[in-house]
Amino acid sequence: MKTDIVWMVETSVILPDGSVVKALVPQVYLAADADNTANGAAVISGENVNFKVTNDILNTGTIIAGDTAKLSATDINNFGGTIKGSNVALAAEKDLNNTGTLTAGTSMDLTAGRDLNVNSVITTQTNKHGYTTNIKQAGSVNVTGDDGKISLAAKRDINLTAAIVTSTGKNGSITVTAGQNANINTVKTGSDNTTTWDSENKRHDNSSTDVGSSLTAKGNIAITAGQDITAKAAAIQTDKDISIAAGKNINITAGQQNNDIIENHKRTDSDILGSRTETTIDGLHMVQAKSTSIEGNTVSLSSGKDTNITGSNIAGTGDVNITAQGSISIQSTKETNNELHYDKVQKSGFLSGGGIGFTIGKESSKELLQTANNEQLGSTVGSIDSSVNLKAGDKAAIKGSDIITDKDINIQAGQVDIKNAENIYNTKEDYEYKKSGLSVSLGGMAAQNIANITAPIKRAGQVKDNRLKALYAKKAIDEANSIKSTANKIKKDGIKSAVSIEVSIGSSKTESHTNSTTTQAVGSSLTTNGNVNIKADKTDINIVGSSVNADNITLKAKKDINLVAADNSNKTDSSSKSSSSSIGASFGLAGGITYTASASKNSEKIKENGTTHTQTTITAKDTLKTQSGEDTNIIGAKASGNKVDMNVGRNLNIKTLQDTDNYDEQSHSAGIDLSIETKKIAPDDKSSKTITEKDSGQHGSISKGSIDSNYQSSTEQAGIYAGKDGFNINVGKNTDLKGAVIASNATPEKNKLSTDTLTYSDVENTADYSASSIGANYNNKPTIGMKLGDLGITPDIGTVISGEANTANRSAISNGKIEVRSNPTTDLTKLNRDTTNSLNTLGKIFNKKTVKEKQELVGLFGEVAAEEIHKLSDSKGWKEGDPNKVALHTVLGALMAKMSGENPLSGGFGEGLNEVLQKELKNLPSDVRQWASYVIGSATAKLTNGSPQTGGSIAANGTKNNSLFEGIAGTYDIPGLGAVEVLVNGTVVVWGVIYTAESAFGEWIYNKAYDWLILNTSMGDSIAQDVIAKEKKEVLTVNFQQSG
Repeated sequence: MKTDIVWMVETSVILPDGSVVKALVPQVYLAADADNTANGAAVISGENVNFKVTNDILNTGTIIAGDTAKLSATDINNFGGTIKGSNVALAAEKDLNNTGTLTAGTSMDLTAGRDLNVNSVITTQTNKHGYTTNIKQAGSVNVTGDDGKISLAAKRDINLTAAIVTSTGKNGSITVTAGQNANINTVKTGSDNTTTWDSENKRHDNSSTDVGSSLTAKGNIAITAGQDITAKAAAIQTDKDISIAAGKNINITAGQQNNDIIENHKRTDSDILGSRTETTIDGLHMVQAKSTSIEGNTVSLSSGKDTNITGSNIAGTGDVNITAQGSISIQSTKETNNELHYDKVQKSGFLSGGGIGFTIGKESSKELLQTANNEQLGSTVGSIDSSVNLKAGDKAAIKGSDIITDKDINIQAGQVDIKNAENIYNTKEDYEYKKSGLSVSLGGMAAQNIANITAPIKRAGQVKDNRLKALYAKKAIDEANSIKSTANKIKKDGIKSAVSIEVSIGSSKTESHTNSTTTQAVGSSLTTNGNVNIKADKTDINIVGSSVNADNITLKAKKDINLVAADNSNKTDSSSKSSSSSIGASFGLAGGITYTASASKNSEKIKENGTTHTQTTITAKDTLKTQSGEDTNIIGAKASGNKVDMNVGRNLNIKTLQDTDNYDEQSHSAGIDLSIETKKIAPDDKSSKTITEKDSGQHGSISKGSIDSNYQSSTEQAGIYAGKDGFNINVGKNTDLKGAVIASNATPEKNKLSTDTLTYSDVENTADYSASSIGANYNNKPTIGMKLGDLGITPDIGTVISGEANTANRSAISNGKIEVRSNPTTDLTKLNRDTTNSLNTLGKIFNKKTVKEKQELVGLFGEVAAEEIHKLSDSKGWKEGDPNKVALHTVLGALMAKMSGENPLSGGFGEGLNEVLQKELKNLPSDVRQWASYVIGSATAKLTNGSPQTGGSIAANGTKNNSLFEGIAGTYDIPGLGAVEVLVNGTVVVWGVIYTAESAFGEWIYNKAYDWLILNTSMGDSIAQDVIAKEKKEVLTVNFQQSG
């Protein structure tokens, strides 16, 4: 219908004598728009407007009465229309529906035989991007007079959905009476929009908000229902009193505001050198609470069953009274913030090769970060000038919420729970990197020497330990000194002798995963300037991770009183692994090809978990009184008052809790490198064929590392704390203290403990950590930068880095009278009476970075110090077993053991004995000799109650970095070069040049060095075979440095 019309309709008409007849009567139809709201509709006005029909009334226009507007029908539907008068009375035999405006000056009386509904009308507008939903017209009921009254009554349900009900006069009141349920509900508004740039670049936004109803008055507000009353995201406010009474349940809850965003992007860039594609996804899911707010002078909530207040606020100027025949629950609601961030990058073509080189191939990386955070928004119940009173037949539970008053807080129920809620934070991180292709780079002696000097300099800048910085600086200086020799050789033989081109095909992959969860206690609090009285007349009082603060506090439970701390936890699991493999060849510019193949694999797993505590605190400025029919348990809690009066029917248990922090790391690695070197040798005469030399090398390693740390310590001490008026504690059976106190600031005569039995003990705080690594290396031939001690199957075992500490939290009772009724003569002389110094918190001693640096420090110090001992011994002419050399090694072993956290004697004895026995071990191959030294050091350490691994590691270090090189150093007159000093002190190649016996220069070196090593070193054949091959056509590598 596009226009207003009057239509003659047959209907039942009630005559004055009460009889009903059929008649044609004019029916006014007022046009409306699609949302049932008035759209320039017709107006009916008069001093009094009185409609009484047996069918329905539908109004979408305007009805105005100068005095009274009175409508009665089977159903009354005011869809977007306006009904206005000094007095408005609408009576529906069945349903009364209002989505428009009802306004009265003096009174508004709405009644329904079934349901009464006041709803808002929403409208949805669409476009090419999505839609938006808003409220087009709010259903409202308004009275403006000073003594105005609003009465909403239904025999079944009253539903106020995003409705506005106001009585703005100075004494204006609102009364809502439902035979069954009163529902004060919400509608959802929001939007959904998609922005699309192209199929792979777009954004989607979705949001929604619960819009609640409001009931506002200057006078009293009364809401009554035969069954349930529900209020969601509502505002109920008045300057006077509020009364909410339900035959069954009252549910006061929060609504929600939701926001969801997902954005996708993909971009590809390419040129002649390659292409790069990046894909990103970012997402957000957020849920925020919209609390219900009930504010008045005195506020009363009464239910025949349960009353539940969730994420909402109830405030009064006067008393706030909440009673329930069943249970009362005042709790928090959850708010959510989840995020997702994903980034994937793919590259192909020319890629950075690292160093001087490039790679042609593919490279990709993926990063994923997800967070899921749930935080609690608590409820608040409070009175500005008066008291809060809770009374429940079953349970009164307060969780993650607050009660605040100026006067008293009184809670009485069968059981009383005052507990914490939990915030939960989850984080997930995933990373993956892949690379494969053909790589070309510069290598050889020059590149290796640059790497050798820059690596320790870089590491020195990364570490924090100044001692480790100094050792890396020295290592860099030693490497720098070798460059002079390299430069001289390059000057003589040309740059070709120091440079090679390396080509390889390979792939590498790295991935890591981290998952962490943190829980954080959000305690409840009861705070007042008056008194707190809590009574559990059926079972227990449980207060967990929460606080009670008042002038005077009384706790009375038929059974137990439990004051317990709440747990906060943090758990992180992370893992990573990497692998690589390649095959390739190195082309020396001076000739020769080396074919290579390599593979490696590494993995690491870390588990971290820790627990802290949020104490329960009961704090009375004046007097704290407790009475339990059975036990009183104070676990990780403090109960304090200027005066403490405590009666315990059975046992009093007080225990101090400990925070914990545990760390476990396990790592594994393995690798292998294979090489075959070929070089063509020109014949001595033209008639002979060219000879091709081949030499193969195998290098491998395997290792395993572990770090373990455990910590537990108290940061707060549980107990009973009395002020200047002391304590009077009467315990029916046993009093037990575990690292806890009963403390007082009063003079001893004001303190009394009477108990049948008394037990007490201390709580030990402990911290310890241990870090170790074990492994082995295999090398069948020397290479650039390798030490002689690395040849063969050699141990790669570090010292065990460890530490431990401990303190104790002592139980104590302040001076006063202690009566042990079962044994009046109990000896209390061992009982600690010093409550001031009984808590001894232990600080944390483990730091992952520090421990790992200490592992490096001990290893590098042992290497450098052993080399220096060798140099000193060589200059002094001290041979193996010389008392001076034994003394130096003993000191070195003791220092390394002490740095590792071990007994210095165990390391010193093992290293000293190992040096003494070197004469007996000299005929063993170098690798076997190191393993023998490890056994010697390990056995000695075990005998001296030290760590076998640490003792073995120290002894093997002394052999590897000192004893193997005894007597090898010497100076020789090489034709054409003058005086040249041969230094085989751990670095096989200083010049970085491989000589063959086929050149005159190399042959002379080969023969001279071979003969000299056989005849003059204490190692004899074993060391010679490790360093120089017996066949002249095999490769010879020796460390030379021009003297001077």
